[in-house]
Amino acid sequence: MITEPETMKHALRLLPLLAVLLTSPSYALGDSNSSSVSITDGQAVGTLRGSSAIATVLDDKVELRDGAVYVNGQSYGPVPRNAEVKYVIRGGNRTLLVDGKPRKPAAPAR
Repeated sequence: MITEPETMKHALRLLPLLAVLLTSPSYALGDSNSSSVSITDGQAVGTLRGSSAIATVLDDKVELRDGAVYVNGQSYGPVPRNAEVKYVIRGGNRTLLVDGKPRKPAAPAR
């Protein structure tokens, strides 16, 4: 017969396994959010990853939220989950890249 203290020991041994099982899906999917900005000679680059991140590149606000990317509040359309978004300012040119491909502002909803 198993006593109550022995049952507790068995349950406590299983807690770490339960914690791993509950948290591993987010690690497996790589669902982490990050943003960084680097400024070098004549160029500023903001890099965002994940599903929710914000970076201010010079005076422009770049934001990942609700499955889309926005620059200064203007939608540049949907982005894949955990995409890499780069916003590059070089001279007077501004370029938004999603997974290495240039994006233009999304057409306004009608």
